[in-house]
Amino acid sequence: MRKLTTLLLLLPPMLVATGHLLADSKGDDHDRAYQARQEERILSLEEILGKLDLGPDIRLLEVEHEEEDGRDIYEIEYLTNDGDIYELEVDAATGQVLKQERE
Repeated sequence: MRKLTTLLLLLPPMLVATGHLLADSKGDDHDRAYQARQEERILSLEEILGKLDLGPDIRLLEVEHEEEDGRDIYEIEYLTNDGDIYELEVDAATGQVLKQERE
């Protein structure tokens, strides 16, 4: 019983610490994207979406900015009218689709 009580007492601070670490990593991702945009190394998300012309009936689910092998990438996940979910990897500098897969 003592171990369970100790675990229950330690769990909330551990969750808070984990949340801060995750928030910081997401913050770094946002900061890198912001810096790259300010330096005009990447296109804005609005420009990327305009180039992709996904249509008016899609719903964006998630957009991430990542760096892979020195290249800025947008990962864009969206839902179609038909209920299909797709994920695109897009070169953030050019808008070129590098990979498309149905989830």
